[in-house]
Amino acid sequence: MKAPKKLYPGLYTPGRHPDGSWRTQWVPPDYEWLYDQYWVLKKSLGGIAQEVSASSPTVKGWMREVEVPLRTPAQRGALSSQKRLAQRESHPWWRGKGGNPHVRARRMLLRSNVPRRCARCGEERLRLLNAHHKDGNRDNNVLGNLQWLCTKCHARTHFGWYERSK
Repeated sequence: MKAPKKLYPGLYTPGRHPDGSWRTQWVPPDYEWLYDQYWVLKKSLGGIAQEVSASSPTVKGWMREVEVPLRTPAQRGALSSQKRLAQRESHPWWRGKGGNPHVRARRMLLRSNVPRRCARCGEERLRLLNAHHKDGNRDNNVLGNLQWLCTKCHARTHFGWYERSK
């Protein structure tokens, strides 16, 4: 009896067991197949892994085992550090430009001598306190424009519920 044809490496395929019987066994991918998938067809490790129902780290291990060279970050199309920095600097919340406006306001209040309690209800748990801009302009981080409000009072203030509920 002839051995059944292998479908492609990396699958459970029929094969001869050491006891002489035919059984389904795992055939790991070979060099040629992995090389073709990775270098010729330009598939990612994740794409190859999905095709053979394995994880990316498993495929990476196979590639190392059969000595298929891995692509460099530049060959994979990864961004260089200069391009990443340029992307970060163009983002409005980048730390070099001051960061997230909500975080800036909270830090200002934390560094000041303003008592850490809600200006409306008196809540003192810091994890519930938000920095509120009295004039509604979140770029105006002057200390006189900031006050502590608890989450509940902050929502009521912004949605107009505070005046209706009292």
